[in-house]
Amino acid sequence: MLLFAAELVDRFGPVAQPLLDRMEREYAALKKGSEVDRIRAMLEADGGADEH
Repeated sequence: MLLFAAELVDRFGPVAQPLLDRMEREYAALKKGSEVDRIRAMLEADGGADEH
């Protein structure tokens, strides 16, 4: 989808740029993962989490 959006920008110019920007943000958010995963990884790096 990112490549498709980039091709639209190449073809139609700045009018299609917001679409590419949105796709990049969505991709970055997917790669980031969830906040729960981030906190779990942080706790595991500190020696483990106390589970309740």
